[in-house]
Amino acid sequence: MTFGRVERRPVETWRVSTGWKRVCPFVKRRDGFRCTICGAPEVYHRSPTGKRMSNLLIGHRTPPERYQGSPLDVRNLFTLCRPCNASQGNRTEQEWLAAGSGRLVELGIAGPQAPTTPSSVVSKDYS
Repeated sequence: MTFGRVERRPVETWRVSTGWKRVCPFVKRRDGFRCTICGAPEVYHRSPTGKRMSNLLIGHRTPPERYQGSPLDVRNLFTLCRPCNASQGNRTEQEWLAAGSGRLVELGIAGPQAPTTPSSVVSKDYS
């Protein structure tokens, strides 16, 4: 237990590395400064602290902990807007598309998932 300090999640060392800072602009330029899922263009805004921030983030097609290569491998990176990145979570691109999350359904990329009903709950005709 700590008093007066907020415990933080450990930051992956690659995410604060010089290599990550160099590869992000390359990936954004390669993807045309647009979200690869919904096509949203890059827009800058100011954070409450005055820092200039982009609506585009760099995401991993396969989460770094499951990818066999380097987390900085540009073949595993793609540009996403903040809503699409939040929708992807910790899933691979294929798992994300197969899941048909709300963001993908909203964009018309995936259809809504049919609710699964356990066989024990199936209604019976008692007439």
